[in-house]
Amino acid sequence: MKAGRRTIFASLVCSAPLAVSAASLPIEGEYGNKAGCLFAKTGESTGEEDFILLSPKEIRSAVSLCEIKSIDKTAGNKIGVTLSCADEREAGNIPLHADVIRAGGKNIYRVDFSDGTSWGPFKKCR
Repeated sequence: MKAGRRTIFASLVCSAPLAVSAASLPIEGEYGNKAGCLFAKTGESTGEEDFILLSPKEIRSAVSLCEIKSIDKTAGNKIGVTLSCADEREAGNIPLHADVIRAGGKNIYRVDFSDGTSWGPFKKCR
């Protein structure tokens, strides 16, 4: 390939839009209640309404799925995140802020959403 073509190719590659990837929480493993941990292990839902699961990439319940889009700030035991949430009752994704908080121990978390709701505590799945 000649130098001129390399420059054009490089310009096209550099100007191509980059895919936005989701962020990951700096936690190891998955955390949830009994139904959430069963889902983490098997990929199967029990159909229970209290299903709840926290993983490095998402927070989910029986009716909602929130993908972690960015880590905004970390202070002490609190990790601020921006989420993109889909609810089975509503169409589309809703941006939302939440704090993922290590509460009461190394392997226990809760999530406080900006709308005032709180999920958890989540214990580490085994």
